[in-house]
Amino acid sequence: GFPLEEGNCHSHPAWETYLEAQRKRWSIYLSHNTDFTTFKNHKKDPEVKKLVRRGIPPELRGHLWPLLSGSDERKCKAENGYYSRMVKKAQSSGSKRVFKQVEKDLERTFPKNQGFEAGESQDMLRRVLTAFASHNP
Repeated sequence: GFPLEEGNCHSHPAWETYLEAQRKRWSIYLSHNTDFTTFKNHKKDPEVKKLVRRGIPPELRGHLWPLLSGSDERKCKAENGYYSRMVKKAQSSGSKRVFKQVEKDLERTFPKNQGFEAGESQDMLRRVLTAFASHNP
């Protein structure tokens, strides 16, 4: 992740206490519901909704977000190289309006975060945003 800035709410002791309670809640739920490869069965579970609304601990997000959003299934169904084609399509279309909006969004994203200054992080997000603009004009 990104380095935390001093005064950030995520470095506050109350936040750490809350996060630890969430870890415990998720741990209990996951110990009773071990088959998360087919998360479709769990999406409508009121307990999952409640847990998600309270927050997913950072160490579980990379695994649970794709399952919750359905992006893991979409990725499996997508044809090979789709993302690369969308990036190339966006770059070759040369839509000034799209590029202008993407650049505006990049400037507003984590403006005070040194880890997100112009460079590789911004380039990666730029590709994702332009690919999405091609996919969903």
